[in-house]
Order: sequence, then C-alpha cells, then structure tokens
Amino acid sequence: ACRGRCKVVGNPDLKAETAISYELATSYQTENWGSSLTLFNNDIEDMIQAERWDRVATELSYFNVAEAKVSGAEVEAWVDVTETISLSGNYMFTDAKDETTDKDLTLTPTHTANVQLDWQAMDDLSTYVSYQYTGTQYVRDNEKSAAFGTVDLGAQYEAIKNLNLKLGVTNLTDEERDDVATDYDYILKSRSVYAGVSYDF
Repeated sequence: ACRGRCKVVGNPDLKAETAISYELATSYQTENWGSSLTLFNNDIEDMIQAERWDRVATELSYFNVAEAKVSGAEVEAWVDVTETISLSGNYMFTDAKDETTDKDLTLTPTHTANVQLDWQAMDDLSTYVSYQYTGTQYVRDNEKSAAFGTVDLGAQYEAIKNLNLKLGVTNLTDEERDDVATDYDYILKSRSVYAGVSYDF
C-alpha cells in the first residue's frame, strides 16, 4: 500500500459492521423526461474504516467507529433534448457523522453531482461528455480538502453487429486535488486515454 511505502495488516479486535437502513423513493417518467427523489438513512454500529497514511507510518490497519449515521437525499433527472441528444444528471447530499464524537466522517463529501450529455451521432456511433463534482471533505479529523471537478468524454462505435470499439479521455482538464489531499496521498488520477473492444454474445 501507499505506493509501496507501507503495508496493510489485519486487526484481530475488529468487529463486524452492522446497520439498519431506511430508504424512501419516488419517481416520475414521461416519454421524453423523467426524475426521481430518494431519501436515505443508515444507522451503523462498529462501522469499519481504514487508517489514513500520514507518510510516516509503515503499517496501516482497520478500525471500528462505534456508532455512525449516514443520511441524505439524492435527486436524479434526464431529458431528451432532441431525438439524438439527451441530458442526464444527479445530485446527492450526504450527512455522515461519527455519533460518538459528533464529527463528520472522513472521506465523505457532503455534496456530489454529475451531469452527462449523450449524442447518438449515427446509428452505430454514440458519444458523451460528462462532468463529475466532488465537494469538500475531511481527510483528517480537522483537515478539510477543497472541492474538485473532472471532465470525461468518450465514444463507442459498433464496427459490426455486437462488436463495439470504445475510445475516450478521463480527467480531460488534468485536474489535481489540493495540497491538503495530496499531502496525505489522496492523488487524483491524471488525464488518461483509454481504448477498448467488446463483443456481446
């Protein structure tokens, strides 16, 4: 782990995580657009979390959070702008607390969202561009990392029946996380190009 600078070891005192979850959802859909709203609440006992590397420790392990609550809401929507162009997106609000300390759980952003534009350029060619937003989050108990966003784009071409070729770019703008995150080794993957082939039997 830690890019070769530490290792993860077991914790013999680790307890199994248990949770009681509630969820309430509603949705509405027409021929050209749709939306949904979901409310959720999770009461968790002995929540399992991993230790965070501080660039000093050579061994990391897992630990229990005695009582935690993760609750929030998610909104999703989509619309057909034209016969070949569609727009979709979602937003999630998350309140994640350590109930014993009343502090926010680490590595759990309060706000996340994404939006995607799809274009069916031809019968056998589809393309998309998307934006993902990750809000501020604690990486240590009292150290908060700034929000960041990434842009991806890609295309899929059906060369022959059931044979699809894929090409795309992730993190197009080569976004980087702030010093608070990178100091603890939470590094965002840089701009990457991918290509692939798939066949549906």
